[in-house]
Amino acid sequence: MSILRALRARPALLLAALLVFDAALLAFGAARAWGASPFLSQPIGDALEYWEWAGRIAEGGFVAETPFLSAPLYPYFLGLLRALGAGLPAVFTVQILLHLATAALLFRIAARESGRPGLGFASVVLFLFLTEPAFFATRVVASTLQLFLLAWLLDASLRLHERRNVKKLLGLGVLIGVNVLANPPMLLFAFALPVWYGARSRAGWRASGLTLAGMLLAIAPATLHNALATRDSPGGSEFILVSAQAGVTYAHGNAPGALGVYRPIPGVSHDRQKQNFEAFALAARATGKPGWKNTDAWFRAQGTDWVFAHPGAAALLHLRKAGFLLFGQDYGDLYSMALENHDATLPRPVPWPLGSVPTPWLLPAACAGAWLLARKRRRAAVPALALFLIPCAVVLIFWYSPRYRLPLIVPACLLAPCAIRAAWTAPSRARQAALLAAFALIPAGGRALMQATRLDETDRYRSEYEFHVGYQMLAWQRPELAIPRLQYALDRDHLPAASAELMGRAHIALAESAAAEGDASGAKSAYDQALVAFQLALSHEPERLDSLVDAARVLQRLAEDHGDADGFAEARNLLMRALRITVQNGDEQRSAVLRRMLAALPAG
Repeated sequence: MSILRALRARPALLLAALLVFDAALLAFGAARAWGASPFLSQPIGDALEYWEWAGRIAEGGFVAETPFLSAPLYPYFLGLLRALGAGLPAVFTVQILLHLATAALLFRIAARESGRPGLGFASVVLFLFLTEPAFFATRVVASTLQLFLLAWLLDASLRLHERRNVKKLLGLGVLIGVNVLANPPMLLFAFALPVWYGARSRAGWRASGLTLAGMLLAIAPATLHNALATRDSPGGSEFILVSAQAGVTYAHGNAPGALGVYRPIPGVSHDRQKQNFEAFALAARATGKPGWKNTDAWFRAQGTDWVFAHPGAAALLHLRKAGFLLFGQDYGDLYSMALENHDATLPRPVPWPLGSVPTPWLLPAACAGAWLLARKRRRAAVPALALFLIPCAVVLIFWYSPRYRLPLIVPACLLAPCAIRAAWTAPSRARQAALLAAFALIPAGGRALMQATRLDETDRYRSEYEFHVGYQMLAWQRPELAIPRLQYALDRDHLPAASAELMGRAHIALAESAAAEGDASGAKSAYDQALVAFQLALSHEPERLDSLVDAARVLQRLAEDHGDADGFAEARNLLMRALRITVQNGDEQRSAVLRRMLAALPAG
């Protein structure tokens, strides 16, 4: 059934009305939050990396200085939009349209495959009311693009049986490759091809080969980019298929003290823009072999060595990952949706009732639907089952993030309504009641277990959330709002060095504001508090480079304002410590900056 024909059906008319309602609510929520929440107007972490990367692409920087260290398609998609003059509001508008297009594809797939437009409508209702897809539609993350491409891939896969020829097989392969560029774990889909097409026949292997050829053709530009980006590296050009960060990501989730979610690597910055370079330097010092593939392999080995050396702890860790996969709804590695939705000082990013259903409430029915589909369709069920299982494998192998689990939402929104309908129409009323109760009680029980063990309790992540809000408020040039947030994180020992450093910068901003208004006493008080904060950061990490430099700048400013020669001497000592670190790390650019700062200090 085509979309145009489907629109003549009553459920599709309801769908059209719902899509308009959804678009209006999402646009209203984004407009309302734009001036009140820093999360929309100030990208953070991965989002900031994507936005700045897209800016370089828009200016013609198609080849980066490093191989791809994350999925490249979204930054280039953003780069195209930025080259056309789009700012964040325009990007969010495009993503809302992609969100609606995903919903329309889900309707088409469900209505066509089941022969029941009502099931298509149910799939769309589930999708629009789920928390993560609605939330991420107005964030600078790849999630909305990934979901649209996955829905497109699933639709194309299921329509392939209508007419399979060379053109369609190559086209499907290209679409798989595009999905890989948006989400590298989709490479695993290639392993499903022989199962799907049939490994016992020559025609099946031919179809697999053609599809694989199309996939590699789509991926080839990324591989070429990586070779060009590494041509001047010590080891020469490196063959990196898509991205070179899987090993680092694996080490984040598999190490002593890991709980199944993101865990900072000792000696590697939490800041995404510094993280990869520090990981590169750490691996190069450890192995004596600088290189991005070597960095990837070394960090992966750190994780696997720990897993094999501690099988009991590793088994418990993977149980925690499974718990997050099935029942997690509060934790967020980049954005904390639960805490942001309940922050009384910020407007709810997605107006209620949209975005009100946590993903775990969908999963028991989706799992039952997957089992029913496998029994009924067998080999024809492979595409949907593969798309459902790949995100599960990613979480279990690496660590849980709502963004890592998110891709399973596309098949889950199709499978869950089928399972609920099958339960509702079961011949036995007892069986009907048992199945429907299980679909509701399993997520409720899992949620209670996750809270009882404090693995996914809101307050457990509040200090991290407050840290991120403080960071954003500071970037938004609202230091007076940043300080209480950062103090909350600092009081609870969350990233104490980073929290203290940001606190120092917030006090510097207040000091500069006071000085501009002629309040010398207020400026000195704020500078003194900034110095205390930087000293606290250095007490936790004595070689924290930014804190050394910022503390030196504060000392120099105080010495200049009050004629304190000892302040110049202390500033010199801090800058010399910083210079030794940059020289040791081979950071020539920053070493030159520090030498200029030292030369500018008064002699003595």
